[in-house]
Amino acid sequence: MNRTKLSLGQFKTDLRVSWAIAQKDMRIYYIKPGTLMFGVLFPLFMFLSFAVGKNAPAATLIPGLISITILFSASSIGPMVIPTERRVKTFERLLSAPISFYSIMLG
Repeated sequence: MNRTKLSLGQFKTDLRVSWAIAQKDMRIYYIKPGTLMFGVLFPLFMFLSFAVGKNAPAATLIPGLISITILFSASSIGPMVIPTERRVKTFERLLSAPISFYSIMLG
């Protein structure tokens, strides 16, 4: 029982750390014009081009919108993650921080 409490406490800590990493990443990566254009606007226009004129319910179209958004967001952010982290001098701090691998991956 004591082990469960420790792991629950560690889980809460990992979530808190992951949220902090996610906030930092959103400030650094997602507020760029290219990322907004290819990650949000382009998938939205693709969605509208396929949805207009069809009688398909939204429940069948939304998964496609989500997958296109994830695809274009990941492809526009992926190649610039490590160079940007090194430029703003947070890469070494992230790697040397006393946090778990899962916190970094979730964040």
